[in-house]
Amino acid sequence: MTKDQLTRVIQNFIPDSNNDVDAWQSVLDQYKAIPSIFHLFNTVQYYVTYYSQNNSVNLSLVVYNNKQPVGIMPLMAHQEESGNWSLTSNGVEIVEPIFIPTLARKVQKRLESQLAELIGVLSQELRIESCQFTN
Repeated sequence: MTKDQLTRVIQNFIPDSNNDVDAWQSVLDQYKAIPSIFHLFNTVQYYVTYYSQNNSVNLSLVVYNNKQPVGIMPLMAHQEESGNWSLTSNGVEIVEPIFIPTLARKVQKRLESQLAELIGVLSQELRIESCQFTN
């Protein structure tokens, strides 16, 4: 599956999303300290570049509520040596999304549910049998 095809899957599933670096940073700017190194945009770019020989595709998302960036989800797809696809944040596991601290809990739950369903859909499209998660 190509990057464009995967991007279309994401846009069809979560239309209010993109991977705009300024919007990404605006979510991180809501924190006094960065929640984890894996949520830094540069770290995402590093892992995508590191796995570039394995056809890596940056699928990271900024999610919006009322046209405001409220959350980020580091995510990429790459092929393993076996040729099977893997969906990860850092080459091994998927880290949880983070949301701005002031986001209503109900909205956060809705967005988390959409992201979880999206991971399921992407896994089906890429024929991935299981994903490893961490928080």
